[in-house]
Amino acid sequence: MAGIDITQHATSEPVSLDMAKRQCQVNLDFPDDDEYLMSLVSSAREKAELHTARSYLTRGFREYFDGFPEDRLPIPYNVTYDIPTRHDLEPEEHRLFELGRSPLQFVSAVQYLDLDGNQQTLDPSLYRVARWKEPAHIRHAPRSCWPRPIEGVDSVWVDYVAGYGAPVILSIGEGSQVIDGASFAPQTVGQSIVIPGAGVAGVPLQTTILSVDDTGNAALANPVVAAVVNVSAWLGRPVAAIAIRAMLMLVTHWYENRLPVASASLKELPYAVKDLLDANRVYYQA
Repeated sequence: MAGIDITQHATSEPVSLDMAKRQCQVNLDFPDDDEYLMSLVSSAREKAELHTARSYLTRGFREYFDGFPEDRLPIPYNVTYDIPTRHDLEPEEHRLFELGRSPLQFVSAVQYLDLDGNQQTLDPSLYRVARWKEPAHIRHAPRSCWPRPIEGVDSVWVDYVAGYGAPVILSIGEGSQVIDGASFAPQTVGQSIVIPGAGVAGVPLQTTILSVDDTGNAALANPVVAAVVNVSAWLGRPVAAIAIRAMLMLVTHWYENRLPVASASLKELPYAVKDLLDANRVYYQA
């Protein structure tokens, strides 16, 4: 199992305080439990992410490996073997990196320690990223092979960004397609963005990032209809509804049961948290 560090933390949650209060039937004007409820939301999100091998919010990760995947030996053309070869015996997962958090947005770098112990960054032309697979994986490019790293643990690591999306605070004038004041990464081009109140009759505007300039200003595929100021727009794809439902169930359970023991015998309901999360789970070859 590879080790994963979070290099870029999220500053929000996919479940809002109002959603948690309504689920727990707490008056929206009652503030005493707000901090406690948000701690439950964070705990429920972490529990769901660990179970599903997903990141519900856009975050940066560094994943460590004990070397590059093994290269399979090529079978010479028109040669038949009477015994199993390494080509036959080597499992698929030994020939690629499977990344531990989905969905992948992009790989920042593949780095390793060479035989002299010096840190090296692998040229992106030497590997291919299967971004849309779950789990996403990395293979070496055709007609190339992995370099030889120093022997030892954590000799190879991959920096990447994964997650469904994240909120971004922005202001944009009526009829404009350019977002100023918010810094967008070049990799956000093509991502969807939902801007509350910027559509017809005040409905959310759903569009995509068309381009990003050198200063981080983004151009939208569609102009906004109504001007908005300091609104929280969602950049990326929405979190699966079944995952939100599972997190809300966990928040309610922990809010009503604050101790690890119960006075009565409790029974899990069918089609509850685990069933919901299993439907959204990423399964690995290993």
